[in-house]
Amino acid sequence: MTTGNATAKGAFSLMVVLVAVVVGIISFAAFIVLIAFADDLRQPEDGGEHALSKSAVGFAGLVTLLQENGRQVRISRSPLEQTVAENEFVMLTPPPGHELVSEDFYSIWGSNLIILPKWNTRAKSDNPEWVDNEGLLATYSVASIIHNLVDDVTVTRTQTTGPVDLVDVDSEEHIQLGVIDTLQTISGDALEPILTDAEGRIVVASIYSAEDEESFAYVISDPDLLNTHGLASIRNARGSVAILDLLVTPETPIAFDVTLHGIQRTRNILQLLFTPPFLAGILCLVFAGILLSIASFAGNLRGHRAREIPLGKSTLVDNSAQLISLAGRSMRMGERYVAMIRRQAAHAVGVPAGASESQQTAMLDTINRGSAGDPRFSELAGDVSRASKLKVMLKAMNRLYQWKQELGRERRRR
Repeated sequence: MTTGNATAKGAFSLMVVLVAVVVGIISFAAFIVLIAFADDLRQPEDGGEHALSKSAVGFAGLVTLLQENGRQVRISRSPLEQTVAENEFVMLTPPPGHELVSEDFYSIWGSNLIILPKWNTRAKSDNPEWVDNEGLLATYSVASIIHNLVDDVTVTRTQTTGPVDLVDVDSEEHIQLGVIDTLQTISGDALEPILTDAEGRIVVASIYSAEDEESFAYVISDPDLLNTHGLASIRNARGSVAILDLLVTPETPIAFDVTLHGIQRTRNILQLLFTPPFLAGILCLVFAGILLSIASFAGNLRGHRAREIPLGKSTLVDNSAQLISLAGRSMRMGERYVAMIRRQAAHAVGVPAGASESQQTAMLDTINRGSAGDPRFSELAGDVSRASKLKVMLKAMNRLYQWKQELGRERRRR
């Protein structure tokens, strides 16, 4: 059996504890950020007619198509009055039953496109992101969406299914599309046609305000020109890009609004802290916390050392001397030192307490310490007062101190 001094170890090493703390802090910070932006990250599980929907009637395919063509596209969850950035083109895809009013367009006047719905759908029971087609919506239901914007608006549909030829009203150029099932068209008093079918029925138009006499919105009558179902045809995909090129330049950023479908960002205090201008302050606080943690950890690793400024009378004297030297008053200490030695020597030889400095000096000069050649007090004091250099003054002060020490020893011998 052998015995020895074993080094006791803790349950965890310092590095393990440090890694656990860092991982915990990062995980907590990530959790807080996810809570703050949960609404932006959450994807709706429905197949509605909006840009986040991957169903046949959704417009997620159009978003991808535009992005692949180099366009700047974003999906807006902000209210309509907060949607438009500078020179931004807003695309609205209202659901059935949502009636638009002119107040919706005050902030996006002339920079938006309304895509009317066409199909009556419901979500699949086994996959909510997909939809079952239950037929066409009633034409009056589609017309009600813009009846506050267009007087006497009428929605009609063709009875055939086949390729569609759209005609540019201004240039008379043609846009060849693929198969469109029962093409949906519109008509109304405030509509200015842009694209029509071969029969002259309006497919794409601008809506004019009777009061301002200017266009404040574009409208597309048939969503199959732009939705995922329609983009399944390569001819329709090319046609959709050509249609958008007539309405908005390729350099203009496009925003797809989804708030009309109830998908709206909710502002909260956490999200406010993680967005400019408060984000810079939060990052500064985090960085300061990291620096404090590093400094604290490094301080604990250092061993305890002796005081850099030790305690004691000698330290106090040294510090006082250095302070006097820094203040440039060293040469003025000579006279005070002489006065101190005079008082101490006078007290030692019994000079009366009421004697003046001159009387004390005279009595100290009369003291005979046994040698005629020994300097007198007044001579030593004069050497201190007349010194012009610190080194000379210190030597004179030392001789005066030695004189006082000899005086004390002589008094003790007597």
